[in-house]
Amino acid sequence: MDIEARGMELKEILESFKKELAEERSDRLNREGRILKQMDDHSSEIFGAIEKETSAREQISQGLQTRIQTNEQQMEQSQQELESKIRHNARIAFVNCS
Repeated sequence: MDIEARGMELKEILESFKKELAEERSDRLNREGRILKQMDDHSSEIFGAIEKETSAREQISQGLQTRIQTNEQQMEQSQQELESKIRHNARIAFVNCS
């Protein structure tokens, strides 16, 4: 009977270990799931911030490019107006000298 009692005691200990192991495994899987979700959320936040920053930089770049083009056009127009005035003044000076 002593062996039978000891066998039952060991069986209970084994069942307790199995139960604790199953609980630990379940708890670990839950923790891993929460960690993975946090990592995914963080990754989404970072991706969103990068997209926002990229968009803002592209807008700034486009604005600068537009300003450069406008300035180049204005410079070209000013250059043409200056050349026209010089030619006009040269004609007036030539006519006055004649």
